[in-house]
Amino acid sequence: MKISVIIPTHDRPDGLTVAVDSILAQTHRPWELIIINDGQTPLPESLGDTCRRAGVELHCRQRETASLTASRNMGMDIAAGDVIVMMEDDATLGLDFLEQIAELFQADVEEKIAAIGPVISEPHTENLSGRLWHAMADALGHARWNPRRCPGRYLRLPSALQGRLVPTGRLNGAGMSIRRKWACRRRFAEALDGYACGEDREFSFRLGREAPIFRAPELKLIHRPGSGGRIDAYVKGRMYVANSLYIARNSVEGGAGTVVLIAYDFAGTILLYLLWSLWGKNARVRLAFALGMMAELLRQATAAMGRLLCEC
Repeated sequence: MKISVIIPTHDRPDGLTVAVDSILAQTHRPWELIIINDGQTPLPESLGDTCRRAGVELHCRQRETASLTASRNMGMDIAAGDVIVMMEDDATLGLDFLEQIAELFQADVEEKIAAIGPVISEPHTENLSGRLWHAMADALGHARWNPRRCPGRYLRLPSALQGRLVPTGRLNGAGMSIRRKWACRRRFAEALDGYACGEDREFSFRLGREAPIFRAPELKLIHRPGSGGRIDAYVKGRMYVANSLYIARNSVEGGAGTVVLIAYDFAGTILLYLLWSLWGKNARVRLAFALGMMAELLRQATAAMGRLLCEC
């Protein structure tokens, strides 16, 4: 099975090098590696020689405007593999990650599965503070609303895949593996510009409404957030609200239940970040994120009130 790996990168040369090393060390090496650079930092000069020695074809492209969604779409336009694996420049793969991906998709002889995602390990959150953060995030509804429709629940899997895949309505961008025919048909929403929050969520929501997508507990990916190349926390907080509302309008079924869940998400997330801004080395960052969310909610509410008054 031919696997294309796509890495959008933005001013993280050190993380990119580690990510590429983990890809080239795979027991099942990719057919090709596609790197889309939309930052100002040039790609490491050694990448070409490293890929040639590993026998992996390398495609590098430069974009002038920073956009994770557009960079992923550009990579998909180039990809020629049967399966496309989306990577990030601060993630690393276990040695047999691509081998397991190939095995899982090959076992789906009728090609009914559109995408498979891994379990993501974040070492920086595995201490007591990190576990408490995730527990509170779950309780407060942070990013927990999903589409009601999940075709994967109704797909009878081949015996070779039973017990190995879990139906889901949402996949994360890092390690998301997609059949190329589905990836190119659906694409990422470039309306979510820049290095947006939730672009992977929006894509998998749309895809998962019409085709079965799964999570594979045996697939492991390590995510270590890198420094640089990203927006500040205040802007990210505003983007979290704006993009969540975009996703709710365009990618999930509407209704009062969805409105309640999104409102719970926003209120709970602001509370979570405000509580976590009371201590710790990242206290100011968390406070800035919460203030950004509140500012965007106020802007959205004011705009909605203005539209309502105009209609009246």
